[in-house]
Amino acid sequence: YSTDGVNYVAAPALVGTAAATFTSNSISNASKSYLFTNITGTTYFRFKSSNGICAAAYSNVVQYTLSTAIAGTISGLSTVCSGNGTTLTLANAVGTIAWQKSTNWNAATPTWTSVSGTTTSLATGNLSVSTAFRAIVTSSICSTSKATTENFVVGVDSCVSKVILNENPFRVIASPNPFTSTFNLNIETPSTEVVFITVYDMIGKLIETHQVRPREVPYLNIGGNFAAGVYNVIVTQANEGKTIRLIRK
Repeated sequence: YSTDGVNYVAAPALVGTAAATFTSNSISNASKSYLFTNITGTTYFRFKSSNGICAAAYSNVVQYTLSTAIAGTISGLSTVCSGNGTTLTLANAVGTIAWQKSTNWNAATPTWTSVSGTTTSLATGNLSVSTAFRAIVTSSICSTSKATTENFVVGVDSCVSKVILNENPFRVIASPNPFTSTFNLNIETPSTEVVFITVYDMIGKLIETHQVRPREVPYLNIGGNFAAGVYNVIVTQANEGKTIRLIRK
């Protein structure tokens, strides 16, 4: 026998004798039949025939290969948008492939269901929840030899874009507030239209008005002749408007 197909040695000749890759079940290696068991790797067998001083003759070689299922590894997109799917690929697998999926793979006793497909490529179909996929690979010769891939989880994202529209920001800040002599206004606006500023006291009496361009607003000193009290300052520009309450000490 040989383990590489090149170098041969005499097979064990006693029952229960172990060779490199098998155990002998024969009492002799010189009969027309030879029994072995417990093969653990690829092994080559041949029969050597000799007659006196004549050169030995050899039979054809028979190769025994251990048939073992190999699970391989799964690859593909790990996240998809809800309502979409992906294609998974199984690489380096040896044997017959059976795909399965589960949505509770983290449970103590997860539920796995069979998925149609026996090739190395699997279309998941549209997914609405995160789903784990695995492949069970069975040796085509030895049905008891099975291997299972690690779980490959395809996460599902809502993929909803949240857009906050703020195309025309209009902001007005008054400082200081309270004020002791005058106050200034700072305005943020993308428009160049005229800004109207009106000031009322708490009984609704008009105290002061201004009509200026946006760039002129910060340079206005307002409130120099106001009496101590509370005032409402209304700033408008086109369809935008802000009301600020200020206190004169």
